[in-house]
Amino acid sequence: MITGQEDLTRLKLVAESVKSFALVALVVGLLAMAGLQTVKDLLPIRKWFHKFWIKLWFHEGVRSFRTAEKMPPAAPPKDLTRETVSSLRRFREAAMREATKDESSPSGHGDGFPDNLAADVAVRDLVKLATAGDEETLFNLPIEHLCGQINAAVQLALEHADNHVVFLWCIGRFDKPDDFDEILSPPLELLRRSQSGLEGARQKEVDDYAGARARVTQRLQRAVDGFQIIVGSRWKLLLQYASIILSMLLAIVALHFTRSDITAPPPITGEYLLTVLGVGLAGGFIAPIARDILARLQTQRT
Repeated sequence: MITGQEDLTRLKLVAESVKSFALVALVVGLLAMAGLQTVKDLLPIRKWFHKFWIKLWFHEGVRSFRTAEKMPPAAPPKDLTRETVSSLRRFREAAMREATKDESSPSGHGDGFPDNLAADVAVRDLVKLATAGDEETLFNLPIEHLCGQINAAVQLALEHADNHVVFLWCIGRFDKPDDFDEILSPPLELLRRSQSGLEGARQKEVDDYAGARARVTQRLQRAVDGFQIIVGSRWKLLLQYASIILSMLLAIVALHFTRSDITAPPPITGEYLLTVLGVGLAGGFIAPIARDILARLQTQRT
């Protein structure tokens, strides 16, 4: 009987401890969420994050251009009745024009322009096409809306692909630029004619152009989708880590001010570290959930 009473007492103590821990973790998580939201509102962290990853993405596109430059050029189809434009040559010409304008570009570069300058050309082109030059508005958008604007910019660029070769290449990373070369030289005269009036090689030329345009469009859209998935997951991971760290700091502050002598240094014991780690992890996981719930409530109100 005594043993049963002791077990019941222990269970009550455990329940009270869990309840207290959960309440503290909830408060810490809410405070961490409020703190992160305040920092995001006061500082353009999302803009810095998105611009960093877009520039890195475009740098990888420039590296793919360097690789494609070293490949032997493909021979044009024998039945082609028009002259095709090399996307590699157009890329090089566009980057060289910017290199001659940029006085800070290092002279004596082996191929005439540095990679970071070509990536900057693509970034500026994206900003002009997406938001008419408003960089801050574009990069401050949530990743879903940002990629929607990138897709819209891609569609505009494809209408005059010859003027946006660097931007389109940095997104598409064309290992074999045959299709991209094809859409840079559209058969305008044939496209203006009635499809029923074309025969033989001319009809095949129009069909080849339409197929190349469809393949390039699909490649560009899949590249943007992949960018959205990667950057979106890393943004969430960054917020998760920040929530955990902030929650642990709040737990340290809370433990410090609940002690009888707040002037003395805290005792670094196993129990102290376990409490800080536990509250930090729990609060760090609660903060994103609270942020998502708040975002949904705000969406429903609007």
